Amino acid sequence: MKTIKTTIEDGILGRMLDPLSECLTPVLARRLVNFRADSTTQARIEELATKNDEGDLPPVERREYRAYVRAISFQSFNPRQG
Repeated sequence: MKTIKTTIEDGILGRMLDPLSECLTPVLARRLVNFRADSTTQARIEELATKNDEGDLPPVERREYRAYVRAISFQSFNPRQG
């Protein structure tokens, strides 16, 4: 379930990105949707996620992990999903 804060942030981001979507060709849009991080980055995210789940994430790694989470959230954002 989305929180009110998340819903508000999604709406704002959607309004800002809608003009960009009008500039994308179908080929470029597919490339963006299918974009994935390289295997080294994916392994690092998994490592940080595991440490986070175990409660063993020091502050510097917590900031790094949050940065990855924000980037993933931005990348997977789709205002039309509701």
